[in-house]
Amino acid sequence: MADTGDVLDVLADQLEAEHGRETAAAAAWDIVGLGERLADAAVWQNGVDPVRAMVAAQSCREARRYLLAPACGRSVQTPRPTSDATSSCARLLDRLASVLQSSSGTIIQPDALARQAAAEHTTAAHQALSAIWRTP
Repeated sequence: MADTGDVLDVLADQLEAEHGRETAAAAAWDIVGLGERLADAAVWQNGVDPVRAMVAAQSCREARRYLLAPACGRSVQTPRPTSDATSSCARLLDRLASVLQSSSGTIIQPDALARQAAAEHTTAAHQALSAIWRTP
């Protein structure tokens, strides 16, 4: 499993429109894929609400259905499913939802209806992933 900061920082940088359409679209694809894998891995951790983790994973999976698949594959390693990692990933999902809802979201997904659906699912993933850890 990868270092949380490195993986998420790279994806956050790539999400910015100035890197170009293909890079931003691939980063969006990777962000929801990472969110899904991280939520799936967190289901089995002590102190995690497994239902919320499964909702987060499903919402990421649904968001990905509305995004354009990248032209070439790349490997993004999943961080360990810790509270810090899920919080950081949730913030990244929130950032992606904001980008999808803005005018720069057309770089990631030109189709308005698909972009709106992806943003809604990404927002749901953010909300669920943000709340998976039970508080004592």
